[in-house]
Amino acid sequence: MTPKKVLLLHSVDGQEYVRALLYPSEWSEEDADDRAVAVFAEAQLANPDEWSWEDYEPLLESAGFEIPLWHHGPSWDAGR
Repeated sequence: MTPKKVLLLHSVDGQEYVRALLYPSEWSEEDADDRAVAVFAEAQLANPDEWSWEDYEPLLESAGFEIPLWHHGPSWDAGR
């Protein structure tokens, strides 16, 4: 198993959502941040007014992030 680091995503106020993503330990924190920001920018360009975590999940995974099993699936933000 490859060692992982954790990136926390959260809304600006920290009240709407907080999510954990795993990423390879070889990445720097800056690289992980840059990749996550790029995913959000790409997803928001496609549909800036209406989005859901389901829109982000495949983009985050294709960018190299891993969504922990306890966050994975259509209701990965339902447990807040």
